Amino acid sequence: MFPNYKLLKGLLVSMIVAILLNLGLTGYSIVRHESSNKEFAERMMYESQAREVQLTAKLDANIQRQILGVRENFISWQVDQVTQTRKLVALEVSSQLKAKQNAAPPQ
Repeated sequence: MFPNYKLLKGLLVSMIVAILLNLGLTGYSIVRHESSNKEFAERMMYESQAREVQLTAKLDANIQRQILGVRENFISWQVDQVTQTRKLVALEVSSQLKAKQNAAPPQ
């Protein structure tokens, strides 16, 4: 029984060493993954902030372009209105002159 006791004691010691080694490696792996996850989260946060700044600038440029387009369209609409008014006035003056010429006795 004595030789089996030494064998069991040796197996028990080797199991304890293996368990402690496994726990140590698991702890190291957890710490390593936590630090890499933290670095990844920081990098993603920085990249998302940079992307947000880019998208905000692009959106601002699009809004400004649309505002300028609306202004240009409004200005061209006003110019068209003035042009149409001038044409109507010229047509009215022309018709009045023709009416006066038709109403005047021939000379």
